[in-house]
Amino acid sequence: MDKPMAMSQKDAPNPLQQMDRLYEQLVSHYGDATDREIRAASKLLLVALEKFQQHGGPGWINLVEEYALEETDFFYTAGVGFRWDITKRILIKGI
Repeated sequence: MDKPMAMSQKDAPNPLQQMDRLYEQLVSHYGDATDREIRAASKLLLVALEKFQQHGGPGWINLVEEYALEETDFFYTAGVGFRWDITKRILIKGI
């Protein structure tokens, strides 16, 4: 009986590729549901925010802000308005 070949380190998906695959699995999980892509993205975001809160200590929201602001230029460049002040208030009240 042949054993399956182990995936080499260089062939293994990197963490971002793994997240993309998980996102696609979540989208698939929602089937034909309305806004399935948004639902999948929100699940990943909620898990990420929970981990920031869990491991970031009392200043966890500041860590989120640092990371979010790094990406702000990307959002504006892509034509997606990004209001961190509003998002931050929602996060602080919601989590």
